[in-house]
Amino acid sequence: RDRMTDATRPTILVVDDTPANVTLMSGLLQQEYTVKAATNGERALKIAFGEQPPDLILLDIVMPEMDGYEVCRQLKANPATAQIPVIFLTAKSDSEDEALGLAMGAVDYITKPVSPAIAMARIGTQMSLYRHKQRIKETFGQYVDPRIVENLISGRTEGAPAGEKQVVTVYFSDLVAFTALAELLSPAGLVGFINEYFAVMSEPIRAHNGVIDKYIGDSIMAFWSPPFSPAATQAADACLAVAAQLDALEAFRARVPDLVGLRKGVPNVGMRIGLASGDAIVGSIGSKTSRSFTVMGDTVNLGSRLEGANKVYGTRVLLDETTREMAGEAIRVREIDSLSVVGKTEPVAVFELLGAAGSPDPLPEGLVEAYARGLALYRDGNWREAQKAFATCLGIAPDDGPTKTLLARCWALLRDPPERWDGSWQLASK
Repeated sequence: RDRMTDATRPTILVVDDTPANVTLMSGLLQQEYTVKAATNGERALKIAFGEQPPDLILLDIVMPEMDGYEVCRQLKANPATAQIPVIFLTAKSDSEDEALGLAMGAVDYITKPVSPAIAMARIGTQMSLYRHKQRIKETFGQYVDPRIVENLISGRTEGAPAGEKQVVTVYFSDLVAFTALAELLSPAGLVGFINEYFAVMSEPIRAHNGVIDKYIGDSIMAFWSPPFSPAATQAADACLAVAAQLDALEAFRARVPDLVGLRKGVPNVGMRIGLASGDAIVGSIGSKTSRSFTVMGDTVNLGSRLEGANKVYGTRVLLDETTREMAGEAIRVREIDSLSVVGKTEPVAVFELLGAAGSPDPLPEGLVEAYARGLALYRDGNWREAQKAFATCLGIAPDDGPTKTLLARCWALLRDPPERWDGSWQLASK
């Protein structure tokens, strides 16, 4: 068998409170594996939770202060270490002890005194299985979110194949000026450009606990929900991911001429993004031959509609009131309008994402307050006074898209007042 270099050899963590046992197993393993050792549970967890976790753990059960069962429980409770194979290596030989160890999540149970040949064979089998799963995860992780792949290959599906209802935050984005670029580039050039764009914009989503559902042409669909993103922070995570995307967009724009091989007539690329939170069905959807792990429901439709509504208001990012409430103090927003959409009995308050809390204000000073005054008058049906307020807004920011949209609406409403007015605007289907 070819010997692997230290950089490529798998690492095994040996955990035993008896130094002689550690020495014995280390001597047995070190010719094929990199060996780390711990003589207590606390030290074992510190190593496992570190920057370079082991590929497999040999774990004694009877140890002072923290026994092996508790170490295993904490390992399996942490997503970062839950998939590391644990083999109990112990003097406890009763069948009940073995059953308990396997129920805790261990992949095997070896009793002392150890037979070197049997131990190496069983360790080798589990290491091969683990590395095989890692190769599957790396390969399919390019097409499906690696965390979903991990759940599928480990059998931990959290009830998702049948679909379950839970609160999710849904994201849709669209690349502005894609059509113009497509007319200028060769097919190979266009694919290269869009792949680089997706790589840049996908990273903030994954870095903030989001799951990329699919790429649709030049669009990205993603979502945040347990178990992938904590319920308490999922909306904030989504908003902060978007803020990071907008920061990354500025640097990406500077690279576009090099990416497309053009120096003149390069379209100014941008993004439109919609975020919505609420109940949705999360699960594996499809036929017997082809399935997709995705989300469905009115919340998904709303997120898509809000992405498209950016065209109406001249904005880049719109989010619904539920997302705004769930994100709390993590973000800064401006309320834009109230929209009536299919599937919702009540109008939905819509907000523009201005950035993370504490970030520089992208709008001129006084614009948010002036716009809020105009919006209140507009909703009250006092369109004449609302026009004056929005005129003040244009004096502060002549190119403000939401102001231009609502000012034009005031003119239209004054010319042709509706029979009933609740302050909301009917959002057309995308």
